[in-house]
Amino acid sequence: MLNNMKVCLVSSLPPFRSGVSLYTLGLLSGLEKVRPSFRIVVIANKSANKIEIKNQYLRLKKVWTRGLRYLFQIFYAVIKEKSEVVHIQHEFFFYGGVVSSAFFPVLLLLLRLKGMKVLVTMHAVVPRKLANAQFAEAFFVPKSSIAQKFGLTILTTFICRIANLIIVHNNFAKDILYKDYKVSLQKIRVVPHGIGISNSENLRISPAPDKVVLFFGNITPSKGIETLIAAFEQIRIPNVKLIIAGGPHPRGIHYFRQIT
Repeated sequence: MLNNMKVCLVSSLPPFRSGVSLYTLGLLSGLEKVRPSFRIVVIANKSANKIEIKNQYLRLKKVWTRGLRYLFQIFYAVIKEKSEVVHIQHEFFFYGGVVSSAFFPVLLLLLRLKGMKVLVTMHAVVPRKLANAQFAEAFFVPKSSIAQKFGLTILTTFICRIANLIIVHNNFAKDILYKDYKVSLQKIRVVPHGIGISNSENLRISPAPDKVVLFFGNITPSKGIETLIAAFEQIRIPNVKLIIAGGPHPRGIHYFRQIT
């Protein structure tokens, strides 16, 4: 039964600048190894590159663009596929600006009304107490405490209520959904964020340190890189190197320059 099931996976793919794009590539690669006959249709951004995974059961449809049109572009693409399950990647402002983000639950509702099972992987779960200027800075949006406080709560609550299942990457995010947003624990699954294994040449540092502390990923305020640097300076362990490897968020060039 599981092998015959068709799943639509809604996400971005490179060159779309987002950690979610790389996460999805890793997810597809992993699924190819553990369940190669799983039928997956990737509903991706129109600018997506070709997927370099040799799997006859994997298809790519490049259909959506950022902005309100993504609701209908994704909905009609999924309907045409007649899949039983839709797995949607979510991050704040992933599909567009404030208005586009606010309408994300509408997409989930339309899919549920069509009788589909809807899974949402929430890559960012924000505690309610942080829905303030700190949240605005982390996600590069205008500061409005009332809109953030109530908008973030309503949006997160609606997503969790409408979806059949919510996937998060750690128990911390799970606890936030349960305590701050009253989401049933039965509805939440923790799937740890995987780490890709590369065959590329090892990073060479001269002189070679005894140990390396590595941060990798998009360099954004939400990652707390200033805290990492400050903590590393206080520890002062001999012959240990801190390496920050990553690139700027498309809307965070100014922050990237501050850090680097």
